[in-house]
Amino acid sequence: MSVTTSLEHSDLAEVLINNGLFQPDWYTAVHTDVAKSGLSAEAHFRQFGLLFGRPPCPDFEQRLKRSAVPPLERALLAKQY
Repeated sequence: MSVTTSLEHSDLAEVLINNGLFQPDWYTAVHTDVAKSGLSAEAHFRQFGLLFGRPPCPDFEQRLKRSAVPPLERALLAKQY
């Protein structure tokens, strides 16, 4: 069993953000603790959201399937969600 490290989570978060799969307004509205944390939505997602398995946008699984995310990262994200 492999364990995903923080660095790998950081890389995966970067892939999601760079491929337009992160929607900060939606993420903040759905996860009310984001505003209370004092972090930007992006910083919160990078530090906590991906680790907690929080979707970065509505209909995430469908959007991921149609995205340009490379196959390896897509497989790792599928395990996360």
